[in-house]
Amino acid sequence: MSTPARLVLHAAIAGLYAGLAVIVFLRLLHPEPPRLRFAVAMLPVAAAYTLVAALLLPPLYGLLRFFASHRLQVPRFSPRYVMTFLVVAMTPVLASIGVTLSQSRRAIDEAAAGRVKFLLMAVGGAWIYAGVVCLVPRLKRSLALQASAAGVALAALLVPGLLPDGAATEAASPPPGGLPPVARRVVLIEIDGADLEDLLGLQTRGILPALSRLRRDGAYGRLETLLPCDAAVVRTTLVTGQLPWRSGVRGPFARRLLGQPVDLSIVPAGLGFDRLLSPAMTRRRLTVEDRKSPALWDMVRAAGGEARVAGWEVDLDHPGGPRPSSMTEVRALAAEFSEGETSFFDLPMGASVDLARALAADQAAAAALDPPFEGNGLVAVSLPGLDRVAHRFLRFARPAAFGNVRPAEVDEYGRVLERYYARLDGLVARAQTLAGPDGWLFVTSAHGIEPAPLRRRLLPSRTGTRDALSGSHEEGPSGFLFALGPGVRAGQRFGRAALPDIVPTVLYLLGLPIASNLDGRIIDALLDPEEIRARPVLIIDSYGPRTAPGG
Repeated sequence: MSTPARLVLHAAIAGLYAGLAVIVFLRLLHPEPPRLRFAVAMLPVAAAYTLVAALLLPPLYGLLRFFASHRLQVPRFSPRYVMTFLVVAMTPVLASIGVTLSQSRRAIDEAAAGRVKFLLMAVGGAWIYAGVVCLVPRLKRSLALQASAAGVALAALLVPGLLPDGAATEAASPPPGGLPPVARRVVLIEIDGADLEDLLGLQTRGILPALSRLRRDGAYGRLETLLPCDAAVVRTTLVTGQLPWRSGVRGPFARRLLGQPVDLSIVPAGLGFDRLLSPAMTRRRLTVEDRKSPALWDMVRAAGGEARVAGWEVDLDHPGGPRPSSMTEVRALAAEFSEGETSFFDLPMGASVDLARALAADQAAAAALDPPFEGNGLVAVSLPGLDRVAHRFLRFARPAAFGNVRPAEVDEYGRVLERYYARLDGLVARAQTLAGPDGWLFVTSAHGIEPAPLRRRLLPSRTGTRDALSGSHEEGPSGFLFALGPGVRAGQRFGRAALPDIVPTVLYLLGLPIASNLDGRIIDALLDPEEIRARPVLIIDSYGPRTAPGG
């Protein structure tokens, strides 16, 4: 066997270990699938990272030895070369596990997070030990030390399995007896991607009369979002009152490998997992409909109230949702947003089509605001369009944050986002009419929008194309809540609340009990003290599991 082939063999062994570390990490986060099915599904993972290491590490080692004075001689099998390659291969894996644990901390339960941290410490300790043994000249010649480093590394993968099981999953049982009747009604409007700073700025210019009335006669404040800041995750958190690890929607996708029903929703960040495994993988986009917990409207219906729901499963960052029927409709819908219609349709990457998709999706969801709502209960509407429009047009609305926007572009497209907000303000006015004087109106945004990170803006510039997606929410910018209705403090800025706080607050206003397995709290800062004293808080264990899909 030639020296290059021997290098490939040693690198492949190190890559196999890195693949096994990824598999252990995935198993800690997804313990539900049967072991045999999970093992079969993980075969491509081990193969992919073994192949990557075998292809990348030997050339990298060759570059490091380019100016070496003596010829490279690699034994048939050398623990020292294996461990050296292992140290290199495990560096990005360890970093990825740490980043994933940080970014998805709200999507991982405490028991699994503890096991992952233990894995990180055990494998990290083995990595440090192997690095010392491989780099210190006196130590790297010792076969016994090299063998011990290999043994420590293998043992580190087994350590998390020796930890005691975490607390058992709580049994979600429906409340004993009947629930009290629903009192009055709440209209809940979620405007995806709306940003509080943009909204307040437009209000000062008199552009948003309906939202300005909510600010003047009601209470408002920031709504802290969470990571991963994906539409399915944050919307499900908002309407279930539970963090992602409880609600079951922990990421944007469920992945299956080799057809096995393992449904991976959290995967290691920065390792190209989806791209490497794409030949053996199918991905299904998750939505609010994939929740395991009851949504707010399920709770209202369980108490005998009416519930009207629209738009929550639509995410325009992915294919699907209502679409314009033709380019004629695109032109008709988009003409009102541009100063010059001809140049507007010269926008790159289908921005005008995206605008039309956004309008079509919001029009479809807003249809739920039209029929009269005479009974007591909930109208819950999510408007997904603004998020997509902000992704496309934020650079023209905030040119100073980007620096490379031409004045002509600002003149042409700088008011697209503003006009879209104005269009949504009309829908808020309709929602306020639907709530009536005796009901409550909640207008929320599950996350805001901000300029895309510089790394994303630079990548398209290298290829000579303009950045199509200038707005981003991957870092989790805050959303907001505006509330109006009986007992809501007029003109009060309540500060900050969290996504899971919406459900307990709405349940409280409707006179329904609050389940102890919710992760939120009543936002009492937006209510008058007299309102709080007049309404006792009712507590139950839970509203039970979600009993039926859809609706």
